[in-house]
Parts: sequence; C-alpha cells; structure tokens
Amino acid sequence: MGTIFTASFNKLHRLTDYYQLAISNGLPLWFKGGRYKALRPSYEFVKLLKAAQQGEMTTEDIELFSINYYEQVLANLDPHAVYNELMQQAQGKPVVLLSQEDSEEFSIRHVVRAWLIQAGIDCQEIT
Repeated sequence: MGTIFTASFNKLHRLTDYYQLAISNGLPLWFKGGRYKALRPSYEFVKLLKAAQQGEMTTEDIELFSINYYEQVLANLDPHAVYNELMQQAQGKPVVLLSQEDSEEFSIRHVVRAWLIQAGIDCQEIT
C-alpha cells in the first residue's frame, strides 16, 4: 500500500513529481493541479475557520472544527475507497493532498491525515 502525503501549497516547488490535488475551497491562482472535491469542506465551514484563525485558535476550537469537518465530510466517505480512487487517478505517482495553511497551522488536511491513519493508511505531512 502506497503512502498519501499532505502539504501546504507553499511546498509545491518541492513536489513537482507528485500527483497534486487540492482539498481546499480556495486555490492559489498559479496552482495547475487537480481538485479532490469529496474532501472539500463547505464554504460556511471555511468562513468560520478563517474567522477563528484571525485570533488565537484554542485546542477547543481545533477539536470543534475537527469534529464538524468529520461529521460534514469524512463520515460520508470510506477512507479505503478514497485511497483507492486517489491511487488510481495518480497512475503510479505519489499523491499529495493540498490546502492553504502552513504545516504548523490547523488545517483540514491534518484531520484528513488522522482519518486515513486511523483507517490503517499511511499518510505523512510534508514539512
């Protein structure tokens, strides 16, 4: 079983050999990769997250956003089916799931990574 990677868009200069898929709503204008819409959060969720990120996000905030994202998105998906679809789309390339936030900032991709790991799928953040 291959590894799925996660990263911030600002790491793309190092990821040219990867099959690049955005899982965020917003994309940098220069991004030429694909999108994996099944993992995208709702716009309402993103608005609330951005508002919370303007201040200091607490552990409780992160836990609340993680639970809401899981309930809204991940609970409706099978992680092994997602993995198989991603691997099929990538045609042998390593897969990287991308979002806006830096590695040390809370991001939905960290929730996705934990979800995949919990299902027994190797998933690593590129820092």
